[in-house]
Amino acid sequence: PPYDGITVAGQPPASPSRFTANEGERVRFRFVNASSATAISVQLAGHPLTITHTDGRPVEPVTVDTFGFASGERYDAIVETTDPGTWELRATPIDGNEPPGRAVLTYGDDSSQTPTAPSAPTTRLSYSDLHAKTPLEGVQGTPDRQFDVTLSAGSSGEWLIDGQAFPNADPLYISEGDHVRVRMTNQSPVLHPMQLHGHFFQVGEAVKDTVVVPGRMGQVTFDFVADNPGDWFFHCHNLYHLEAGMARVFQYVE
Repeated sequence: PPYDGITVAGQPPASPSRFTANEGERVRFRFVNASSATAISVQLAGHPLTITHTDGRPVEPVTVDTFGFASGERYDAIVETTDPGTWELRATPIDGNEPPGRAVLTYGDDSSQTPTAPSAPTTRLSYSDLHAKTPLEGVQGTPDRQFDVTLSAGSSGEWLIDGQAFPNADPLYISEGDHVRVRMTNQSPVLHPMQLHGHFFQVGEAVKDTVVVPGRMGQVTFDFVADNPGDWFFHCHNLYHLEAGMARVFQYVE
């Protein structure tokens, strides 16, 4: 869908939010992709980003120039203020041509109102860089319950999981204590950030609750322990996909 632009901390690019710090500090930025359907690449001019958390869960710190994240994902990054000046924080759409979002970080004696723009990044975060400090227990070995699901577009504007559009979709039945494995294959051309409510899952070496499944037959597998009884939503966080049916419910049964 087309948008007029991306906001950062609620401000449009023409009147960006301004953050101030002191030289020699370690500043935490907490990034939340609150867009309805836009994957975003984040970069801070003149400063590397040390990623410390994903979706609220701590990871072994990894330093990169930029990272991308989709709707619903969250990242914490530490910035060391060792280079006084006025610097642009840029949020660029990965899929889309709307103008990038902007904010400004200022510290030191620089009184310039024109921030330095980011240069071309050389290091980008990938999921394989993320190693949870506290991996999940109980998700090793053969699962008790496995679901192989397809993500696809319907012929009448629906977005489907295993050919079904919510709410006319079968529950995914699990039992308390199950080691559950979900293997997703994306048959559509666009990415889907898939979120599971009420649980964290292990994907690779990371612990998250939202993970991007790339388009054009991209595959992602995650494992979790059924330790929170109830009926829990599992859905694409691109909201127009959710509205058009790309959701299911994990339902606990005896």
